[in-house]
Amino acid sequence: MKKRILIVEDNALVREMYRSALKPLGVDLIEAQNGEQVTEIVRKEKPELVILDLMLPDISGKEVARRLKSSPETSAVPVLAVSNAVTSGDEASLIALGFCGLVTKPIDIRSFAQTVSRFLGG
Repeated sequence: MKKRILIVEDNALVREMYRSALKPLGVDLIEAQNGEQVTEIVRKEKPELVILDLMLPDISGKEVARRLKSSPETSAVPVLAVSNAVTSGDEASLIALGFCGLVTKPIDIRSFAQTVSRFLGG
């Protein structure tokens, strides 16, 4: 059975880049353009990983992660943060919030796919 990844990203071009980068991994991709729908999608689709942009149009990625981690039904799903607005201490603070890691934009497609594969256990 293919592993599922939920991509939460409001920018269509970035979602397309993620699809291209992750296609060689042979995963099923689910997409969301805003944060409000994420908890319900995770409950329904049960992805093995959520790739979450921190800057969404409706609510912050940090709030989305807080919601996922506060629910017993979704708390075990790893959440990988993606952002272009990061400082030196951001990764440690994101890990403390429950994220499994941070990928900074602009994204190098090859290393991005390797990072995602690592979080999928591959």
